[in-house]
Amino acid sequence: MQLDLIGMLQDLSVIISSIILFSVIMLFGRRVEGPGGVVKSYKWSFLFNIIGAAGYLFIYWIDRLDVVPLGSTFSAYALPPLLLIGVTDAGGLLQFTSSVRMVSGKSQQPKFEEKKEDRVINNTGIPELDRAAGGELPYPASVIIMGVTGSGKSTLVRRMVIKRLESGDGVMFLCFDNTPENVRMQMRLMGFDSAPFEKNKKLIFIDGYSIRAGANSQENYTTTLELSDISINISKALEELQGNRRYTVLESVTILLDESGNNRALVFLRNLVAKMRVSHISLLVTYNPIAFSPSVTALAQETVDGTIQLKIEETKKGLTRLILVPRLKDSCPIPNWIPITHPFEVQSNDKHGGNKRFARGRRLFFS
Repeated sequence: MQLDLIGMLQDLSVIISSIILFSVIMLFGRRVEGPGGVVKSYKWSFLFNIIGAAGYLFIYWIDRLDVVPLGSTFSAYALPPLLLIGVTDAGGLLQFTSSVRMVSGKSQQPKFEEKKEDRVINNTGIPELDRAAGGELPYPASVIIMGVTGSGKSTLVRRMVIKRLESGDGVMFLCFDNTPENVRMQMRLMGFDSAPFEKNKKLIFIDGYSIRAGANSQENYTTTLELSDISINISKALEELQGNRRYTVLESVTILLDESGNNRALVFLRNLVAKMRVSHISLLVTYNPIAFSPSVTALAQETVDGTIQLKIEETKKGLTRLILVPRLKDSCPIPNWIPITHPFEVQSNDKHGGNKRFARGRRLFFS
């Protein structure tokens, strides 16, 4: 009876020591990770656990049958190291299988990945921009397009608008630098007819230019430069705008900063960016940085999700236009200026799914 009691106490001590060892190993266990985060040190974990379990059962069986007189003593002193191996690799097996599940995509994804389906990667149709942005332009995102007059801001915007419309998206275009009719004419020079898209409510113009010029506007939406009036027209137009994904173009915020003052215009821009984010709409804003102080430019850039910069350089072959994307959320842009090698061409899809190019000469650089 006394021997049985001693054997039970020894077995109990083994179990308690195993639990303690398991807890310590799970907290401070060794981890040697291979490619992709897989714990390669534990590839034999399952085998070690089988050995550990079999050893325990074998020694326990010997002890109970009294085949070996010192069986209980042996189990008390020899089993903990054996269990140490098995339990250590038990923790390793859990880590290994968990890593495999994460690599294979079967485990629950982190919270920031849960919205990955909402993040759409857009091909802009402009090879230089796609390259500068690191191969992608996320949606939705608010982006400010900066450049001096003649750097190609307007051309870039029109090319992006054409690509988006032909992809089935909708665009609301706020015109403060030009009349909507001139924008239509410029897109026609690129080989694009906006009429069918306007009829289907996939392209809506808000005319903020004609009233300033003292002319009558033929557009459905016209606005003064009063920021509240602009906001009201934006809200009304968005209710009608159709498309798979929706975009807003503000051309340009330079006018609003000049007419309404820096502080009021920046507050308006912040509110507009917030409204677009809530509505799941991308925003493209053009801006001339030399018209204002560096502090105003910095505040404007901080308001949006990314920046596209354009500039002109004089070379032996003439003027060269370059593009740079210094910052863009959820992307890895290239930190170098990239020459725009085909500045006068637009790639678009025809009715039969093919590609067609339009080259119209230097007049396609509107600003």
